[in-house]
Amino acid sequence: MVNHNAAFVVDGAATSDLGLAHEPKLHHLSRLLMASRATSRTSVREIHPAPFVENPARIISIADEALCRTDTIVISDVHVGSEVCRATQLRRALKEWMPFRRLVILGDFFDDLNFSRLRKEHFGLMDDIRRLSTRHRIQVDWIEGNHDSAAHEVVRRIIGANVHNELVLDLHGKRYLFIHGHQFDEFLTDHPIITVVASKVYGSVQRREGGRKKSLSRWLKKKSKKLLNVSEKVERRAISYARRKSVDYIVCGHTHYHGETPPHGGPIKYVNSGCWTDAPSTLITIDAGGLKKHKYR
Repeated sequence: MVNHNAAFVVDGAATSDLGLAHEPKLHHLSRLLMASRATSRTSVREIHPAPFVENPARIISIADEALCRTDTIVISDVHVGSEVCRATQLRRALKEWMPFRRLVILGDFFDDLNFSRLRKEHFGLMDDIRRLSTRHRIQVDWIEGNHDSAAHEVVRRIIGANVHNELVLDLHGKRYLFIHGHQFDEFLTDHPIITVVASKVYGSVQRREGGRKKSLSRWLKKKSKKLLNVSEKVERRAISYARRKSVDYIVCGHTHYHGETPPHGGPIKYVNSGCWTDAPSTLITIDAGGLKKHKYR
């Protein structure tokens, strides 16, 4: 259980807030994101954003393990830019767990590269994650997903993340493989045109649907994945792939279903990190006590 009122020391001063709730630097991130939309014509390397100026007195050192509430946090399928992104809830969840050592973003952080769809809370979330990397010296690892695989340079520059196709970590005596999971979705790889059309239809429903709950678009997403047995197929192929990698756990996203299964006749455990587009949303922690999932309404 997280103690929301716990205080800890930052450069000699006790605090219960590391500044993640500060007003986001909207114009700074907006300038970077709008410039990145021209990546097909202009290299991202040509963008020269103004540097972040941080107050050194507010920088936390997490070298002391006793300060950390957990070691590693895993999130996936945030779909920033979509109408169903729960950015505000995720910002609160990340703040609850401060400080920690590493954040793994397990793919599909962005819904697409149309950054004109981003709202204030989306910019705020990106600003928070950048602060984790630049201010609090937290390792941020981003795994490419099928929605945002072309955004690696943007993510590296804006969020300050290390970008991977997959990531293997040895944590507390266990070996974990992190991969988004779309690689194991046969329908996605075998029917790319149908997938693109379906995605456009789904996006149109999101934009036309009134209200904040977006119940119809969420229902469509769940129904389509259930009809195609996406979760079961991804799990089966992921475990087979993990076996070749000699790991204890394989952690995926993609299906939006926060599943966890015992080993299937072997030592490998499959875990899915769910999504932040529906309630409950899921956040995973990994520390000396093992892997745990936490749900947020």
